[in-house]
Amino acid sequence: MERGVTPKIATLERRLQSEPESLSLREQILWGYFEDETLHAHPRRIDHILWYVRCFPHNFLCRSPVVQVDPAISLEGYQTVEREWIRLLTKNPRDAEVARGAANFFCTNDLSRAREILHNIINGDPSQADIWMDLGRFSTDPKDRLRFFQEAQRRGSTQPNLLVWIARAAIETSDFTTAKAIGLELLALVDTARSEYGDKLDWKEKGREIWVRALDDTGDRSAASRLVKAISAHAYHKHWGHTVLGRVALHENSLRTALDHLRKSGEVVSDPRLSSYGPSFSLAKEACTNGAWSEVATYLKACESFWKDERLPVWRNKIESQELPDSWVADVQPITEPDRENIAALRKSQYKCEIYMILGRTKLTD
Repeated sequence: MERGVTPKIATLERRLQSEPESLSLREQILWGYFEDETLHAHPRRIDHILWYVRCFPHNFLCRSPVVQVDPAISLEGYQTVEREWIRLLTKNPRDAEVARGAANFFCTNDLSRAREILHNIINGDPSQADIWMDLGRFSTDPKDRLRFFQEAQRRGSTQPNLLVWIARAAIETSDFTTAKAIGLELLALVDTARSEYGDKLDWKEKGREIWVRALDDTGDRSAASRLVKAISAHAYHKHWGHTVLGRVALHENSLRTALDHLRKSGEVVSDPRLSSYGPSFSLAKEACTNGAWSEVATYLKACESFWKDERLPVWRNKIESQELPDSWVADVQPITEPDRENIAALRKSQYKCEIYMILGRTKLTD
């Protein structure tokens, strides 16, 4: 084993010496460094990031945390990659994908700089749906988020999470008309999937097991991939559709309807997004304030089937004692500009889920 890196990375780097132009090897190496946070400041990680950004600034990984560098742990590394992004922006001032990559790099350390880069593109070409989407993701003001996400939708964005993001921003801004419309749209997607795939959407296997079962059922890799993605999307859309409509029901003073939505939002199988950064607890918190402690405890128990987090049973014990968990009380407070570290952590989790899904993986490594 080479000193300072894992055996897997060491093996891949030795192979890279004989295949220095291999994109596949370079991406596997970047993944290896990314998945081990103790190696994030490793000089060779910086070298690999620099090579990748310089050669493939349009690739998806350049819009993900895989190529981000934290200046707090490697200021020199950050400045090295920063200079490359500045060079690329100067050389390609109207290139939307370069701008998205650069904004992704800067967003965890300088949100205003990231937003400025994206606005420069929009000012020249407002048709860029993905730029509007990224502006929404990098915005701390919920009204701006809603406006940017809706514009991304109007411009034809195909981001699979966009409907949920619009709904969440609408709830934050008390735009319950928009929230209700999106919630119903999400449940319409649920119904469409159910009519096509039936009970297969209730398969509980995860990771490789769900893929093997889908392949056995369909006999075709492409069809199996579509089925696995449909199972995941159904769970995600169902959870958030009912969560959003439950919040709307509470706004309309219909506690019984809200609790029905809460129950249904927890009746889902595993999804990479839900199992990674967790389900929503916003409806559960509101239900507690309306005295529905037992219903919320039941909801938390249901969440344990798809979100393996040691906090869940602790929270459930609190709820059963008719007390809000401390973190829930804190979470009621709105996100403000100083909370950049929290936003960055959320983005990292969200992006990691998306990367795995795009690359066809069904289980996160952590």
